[in-house]
Amino acid sequence: MDIYEKRGTNFEVSVSLCMEQISNSVVITHFDVFSFSLSKVTPIDILILLGHHIFVLELKRLSNKISGKYSERRWLGYSNQNKYFFFNPIIQVKEKMRCLQRKLNECGFEYWNLDWNYFVVVPDSCCISADKTVVITQQELFQRVLKMNDIKEQNSELLKFLVGGG
Repeated sequence: MDIYEKRGTNFEVSVSLCMEQISNSVVITHFDVFSFSLSKVTPIDILILLGHHIFVLELKRLSNKISGKYSERRWLGYSNQNKYFFFNPIIQVKEKMRCLQRKLNECGFEYWNLDWNYFVVVPDSCCISADKTVVITQQELFQRVLKMNDIKEQNSELLKFLVGGG
């Protein structure tokens, strides 16, 4: 299967390219972590390293609307003429972040010294009817990450570990 045939891949490429425009950022796609609650490996859609900041992203390619509350297990998404039910993406991204923190801890990295951020990212065309501090558009993500760009250097050992696939 061609990489661009996979559902959502064009959006992932778009977000990755957008984030790579920020100086000093390192963008990693599909970083695998083991989830004990799911008893399986699950990929982090996009992981961004920027100085002492780490951003864990869950991407949802919905062109029209995303709707849900933090307390709800099932959310609703609209794309074109279709309606989708899916598992709460905030819970998903928080679980993936915890898995990454556990993995870093097991490998001797002091993950608590890092500034951790997690977001559910949707296309700019998507209307958000959810927690807008966590569920944001691609443009909002760019602005938030840009504001956090500081001159603190990357932890080279952490960078080697994550870029090498853990």
